[in-house]
Amino acid sequence: MLTELKPNSRFKLQNNIFIEPDRLKTLTLLYQPLIGAEGISLFLTLNAFLVGGVYEHHILLQIFNFDVERLLQSRHRLEAVGLLDTYGQKGGYVYKIKDPLSSTDFFNDGILNAFLYLKVGNVDYAQIKSMIFAQKAPVDGKKMSKKFNDVFDTSCLARSNALKEISGVAEQKKSRPELKSSINPEFLASLLRQKGFDEAIISLKLLQLLDEMAFLYKLDAHELARVVFNATDPSGAVDFDKIKHDARSHFRLLLDDNQIDNHPKVVIASDKEMPLKSESVKSESVESEDGVTRFLSQNPVDFLQFKAGGASPVPADIKLVEWLYIDQKMHPGVVNVLVDYVLDYTDGNLPKPLVEKIAGQWQRKGIFTIQEAIKQVKSVVEGAHERKKGQQAPIQTKPTLRKATRIEPTPEWFGKVHEQEGTGEPDTQTNQRIKEMKEKILSRSR
Repeated sequence: MLTELKPNSRFKLQNNIFIEPDRLKTLTLLYQPLIGAEGISLFLTLNAFLVGGVYEHHILLQIFNFDVERLLQSRHRLEAVGLLDTYGQKGGYVYKIKDPLSSTDFFNDGILNAFLYLKVGNVDYAQIKSMIFAQKAPVDGKKMSKKFNDVFDTSCLARSNALKEISGVAEQKKSRPELKSSINPEFLASLLRQKGFDEAIISLKLLQLLDEMAFLYKLDAHELARVVFNATDPSGAVDFDKIKHDARSHFRLLLDDNQIDNHPKVVIASDKEMPLKSESVKSESVESEDGVTRFLSQNPVDFLQFKAGGASPVPADIKLVEWLYIDQKMHPGVVNVLVDYVLDYTDGNLPKPLVEKIAGQWQRKGIFTIQEAIKQVKSVVEGAHERKKGQQAPIQTKPTLRKATRIEPTPEWFGKVHEQEGTGEPDTQTNQRIKEMKEKILSRSR
């Protein structure tokens, strides 16, 4: 791998781009104050080279009439703002030109926008922004454009939804509660671009996963960018499972090094009294319904730690709540209610099969909020108490049952024989007959 650039070092261009007028304005007015005229010139010059051709850096030094150090400085600035990716290969370099941001995306970028403001000052920043977003003259007259459903028959869409409802695959009508974002997605995206990630990689799905990881494992944007970088293979594919694994490992490392506050944000005075089953919670922070909601809405890992008396949660439990929160998209409060219920039900254990079974039941029932989860748990607990109470109640109205004895049917003559036994002296033959019949009947009754 190359470690330094020399005049005779070779390079080739992987691709070039078509620069639209709007992007050219962005390059001139927004990027140029950050990377200088030499950086913009290098960008445009590299974009003019033929893709696939092999060149020596000597030609660039001749075009710009400066030394290797100035060339490297301009190239590094292009890389820093996300306009160029550089790859080192055996025998040379590969340069990949990247599209500049649109003006809107530039001003939404947490780093580039702020750096431009600091670079040019308040007055010039406002003037540049007014030049970029200059409003066009409004069109006179009344808008007469037709809407989509005015032109096209949309009844097929209604029929499609009806079929879904009939087949039982219609989407849940109940909406899940939205959570406040734990990161600045524009800032994180800009960090990823600085590390050379394409726009196609920085998808909404990836940003959503990183936002959930930031909340659960208390990672900042720089740590998340590092995790994504380590989870990306040479082809540019991002391994989401590796992101989860690395984020979890990084969190455990910080816990072991005591770099994370191990104390939950909300503390209850009595360890045995929990909001779900205690009528009077001693802590003022959770004595009201709003307090219970705030308590249960905390980070599920913090909640696990609280249930463990302040000790660090075990990795298996952390992975389980990650599955509930990340994969099953359960609200943190619902996760905490479920965890609290299972821990109480199993005397401090958190068996994965039971958690998965209850989570599936709650998902099918559409339990998405803390209040719905608490109501479900109370219903189950009260039902269990009623059944237990019914089993323990003494039975006073039912008579005591004796063990039934099977009674064999007897012939009519057997009674007559007994009558004869009580009235007179039977002869020897009769006595012998009675004895045989008794033994026969008794043997059958056994």
